[in-house]
Amino acid sequence: MVSGKSDFVTIDLKNQTIKVVGNTAIVRHLLYATTNDWGNPGEVRLGIMLVFEKQHGDWVLLARQAYKI
Repeated sequence: MVSGKSDFVTIDLKNQTIKVVGNTAIVRHLLYATTNDWGNPGEVRLGIMLVFEKQHGDWVLLARQAYKI
């Protein structure tokens, strides 16, 4: 990503859910994207889960997990 060799042409997030319990939130969504890596088109399809904790009034990302779908 930083080198510029990989480029996301489109990104579409779907089916987002947010579950908050106390100071912890679990966010889940599906990520569909088209890419252009070195001029080669491609697709990315991932399930994403994020875990946040509220610290001093701000939501802080504690963990992120992705899996192929």
